[in-house]
Amino acid sequence: MIWGDGVVRRAAIAAAVGTAMFALGGCATADAEPVAADAITLEAPPPAAETPEPTATPTDPPTLPADLLNGVGTGATEALEVSVPDGSRTITVDFTCVGEGGFSVELGDSMALGQATLTGPCDGDHEMTWPLLPESQRTVNVWASDGTPWEAVVTFSPDPFDENPAVTAECAGFSDVLSQLQNADDGYGFYTAFGSREWYDRVDAATLDLAELHESSVTDLAPAFAVILEILRERDRVAGGAMEDVWSEYGTISHICDQNQTPLVMLAEFGG
Repeated sequence: MIWGDGVVRRAAIAAAVGTAMFALGGCATADAEPVAADAITLEAPPPAAETPEPTATPTDPPTLPADLLNGVGTGATEALEVSVPDGSRTITVDFTCVGEGGFSVELGDSMALGQATLTGPCDGDHEMTWPLLPESQRTVNVWASDGTPWEAVVTFSPDPFDENPAVTAECAGFSDVLSQLQNADDGYGFYTAFGSREWYDRVDAATLDLAELHESSVTDLAPAFAVILEILRERDRVAGGAMEDVWSEYGTISHICDQNQTPLVMLAEFGG
């Protein structure tokens, strides 16, 4: 074979192959369908995991040691020492006695401290909480009827005493009403300082004050105020017996005020 003929033949084969490849490529391009833009779906990346906010784990209030006292009533007051743990701000006495007669429990000198005394019949459980003041004595004074067994669980808390300001104000207001009624009875009766006309005037003034107190009341004292107010408004009252009108509800009012450690206080006008 002549070298020149081989070159010509190879060139012809290459040209034929190139033409065939071009034809195939052109067919493929013509048959392809365009893709619409809105047919393309882009998946959003998964949301980042949220970090939970830290939550406070509830904890139980600190437990302070308790004292257990017990005895049998002698008809005389017994002063019992208690161990007050450091950090104590309140003291609670859960007192139990069952029998005839009654009992009383106080923390130190309640009158000097202006605090309440827990009193009642020996018919089961009774409880009261006192705030511990710098002047508070470390003694619980217990009186129970002679021969009556009793038990007292004394507990302490680092929490402050929860005094209700509204109850405090209403107990002070009712203390003033009581003082007016008691002084009206004393001045008319025992001390004969004035006659019936002034007694009625004094009682009417106390009734007006109680009406205002009842109208503005926002505590559980309101129902008891209403009962006493209705009695005092009766016009056939007997001179000298104003305090008799309040005894039916006195216990209810006194209990609420005592539990708030704002006991009722009467100021005497007569007797020194």
